[in-house]
Amino acid sequence: MKKKLKVLVLDIEGGHGGSSKSIYYSIKNSDSDLVDIEVWCKKAGQAEVWYRSINKKFSIEKNMTRINSYLKIHTNIFEMIKYFFNLYQSSSFRKKLISESKKFDVIHLNHYSLAHLAFSIKPKINIPIVMHSRVMLYDNFFSRWQCKLISKSVDRLVFISENEKENFKKIGCTVDGDVIYNISEIPKEKIKLDESLILENKFKVACLANFAYVRGVDRLVDIAKFFKENNIENIVFIVVGDNKISRNFSLKDLANQHKVEKYFIFKGYSFNPENILASCNALIRPSRANDPWGRDILEAMALELPVISFGHYNTFVENNITGFLHKEFNISETAENLIQLSKNPHLCAQLGKEGKKRIQTLCDGKKQSARLVEVWQNIAEYK
Repeated sequence: MKKKLKVLVLDIEGGHGGSSKSIYYSIKNSDSDLVDIEVWCKKAGQAEVWYRSINKKFSIEKNMTRINSYLKIHTNIFEMIKYFFNLYQSSSFRKKLISESKKFDVIHLNHYSLAHLAFSIKPKINIPIVMHSRVMLYDNFFSRWQCKLISKSVDRLVFISENEKENFKKIGCTVDGDVIYNISEIPKEKIKLDESLILENKFKVACLANFAYVRGVDRLVDIAKFFKENNIENIVFIVVGDNKISRNFSLKDLANQHKVEKYFIFKGYSFNPENILASCNALIRPSRANDPWGRDILEAMALELPVISFGHYNTFVENNITGFLHKEFNISETAENLIQLSKNPHLCAQLGKEGKKRIQTLCDGKKQSARLVEVWQNIAEYK
């Protein structure tokens, strides 16, 4: 039997995003006889409640350094300036991490934005670094720079799908890695519904995303305009997340501008959107990135909701099997999908049941967590 490992997990979100929730499920389902896990989060939030509830050592490290990669050059430049401006302030965190690393067998970085941190501490520690790749990086100078840092400082990568693995390789990352699908738990008991969403004769379509152009949430307004033009009155979008487009303009303002506000209910940010999802009839992921495999999709499928999304990858959303998957966004096609679902409860139930079966097969907590623990064990043994 392999020795019990001590693993330090660094999480940048603290419960505020999908990557944070995903690593929590992995830790929650890990075998405590094989691994002892401690978590450091950059932000305070729901994660503290999660980890206290499962008796995991937890701390908030506000000076944890990170740097993201974006599509636009000016955004990347601003991100780098902000990073280097805070570099001196973050030195105390790096010193603490280097000192505390002696207590652990593996450091697990839960996001690619910790690449520079990995690069800065690697020469000063004697334990392996594993990094989780949870996003598709843009093919630009800034992403390639981060991949070079990862290649020089990370010992093993973990990808949430085959797409991230291909993406990292394409932009120059030379570190090998394992594809381990995110965990999505099937509820053991009925989830309490959101009382504000008990709407008679309304087909409720959830969309879980903070506003960003790439996430395509504004596409919902175009679909709502189609509904209005064709006198469709029984469908409403339940939008969860920050819908601010700019400082003084929001998605709600955009809907009002086009006189389709009756097709929307804006719920704002939610730490636990499960009760909102459970109150809906379907989920739409209108992303311009054509990435139909996010946490919103997995959680909706676990709740037996059909999913509408876009792209070529059909491991989760498979057209006419677990929902509707289109190669590209088309307003009328998407609207007709939703109209069809709203008129056919049997089809909704059939697609939802197939989706749940897929989650049970691919996203099982114990199996996927065991695979991550095995990655840690193998890299610790190798080093």
